Amino acid sequence: MYLARNCRNLFLGVNGMYDVSEKLAAVVQAARIAHGLTQEELAETIGVTGKSISNIERGVANPEFESIYLLFRFLGIDANAIFYPERSDVDTMLNQFQRMLAGCTGDELEMLLSINREILIHTRRMDEVGEVETV
Repeated sequence: MYLARNCRNLFLGVNGMYDVSEKLAAVVQAARIAHGLTQEELAETIGVTGKSISNIERGVANPEFESIYLLFRFLGIDANAIFYPERSDVDTMLNQFQRMLAGCTGDELEMLLSINREILIHTRRMDEVGEVETV
């Protein structure tokens, strides 16, 4: 019991302020809306009821792992957003880039690398000068 309480305090803080259900609710709802889906459309897509999605988004459901897995995969939710909220937005952006690049062909990757290298050089040069150049 001592170990469980200390582990809980480590992840939730002494007062237990981090609520996984609330974070899951907010992330799922935001991702669903970003995809332009209604609760019913999302539910149909992953094989649950609209009421299930509603309950998840209100933080009153404790969904099964399979439902969470399907939600995360279909909506492109990064599990770190739920389980490691203290990580910076940089981690999330890097994961988004990685997922985007995973679907590219070799030629597309070469082109993107070349373009981004030039953008970085330009941006860093502007940072050194302290000016913003408009194109």
